[in-house]
Amino acid sequence: MQAQIHGYPSQVPGLLSQKTEDGIVIVSPSKGQLRVLNPIGSVIWMMLDGSKSIKELEKELCQRYKDIDPQQISYDLFKFLQELMNRGLILGIES
Repeated sequence: MQAQIHGYPSQVPGLLSQKTEDGIVIVSPSKGQLRVLNPIGSVIWMMLDGSKSIKELEKELCQRYKDIDPQQISYDLFKFLQELMNRGLILGIES
């Protein structure tokens, strides 16, 4: 069973991002880190503006990707947000 997280996630200010054919590349100049997101990760990244709760993000993804099991979307979103939080790329979520 996964831990619950909640909040209104947003991108950390000062990050640089660039769209590519395969997704988005995120650079943290202050930390010297680079992260490459796949197409679905890129969709989620673009949604992280602090205006949507995690539940709202999940609902929007379920509507967009109707061929994917909602439980899988929930699990993948949780893991992705945890990873971004652990890397210091997003704010606004709590466990």
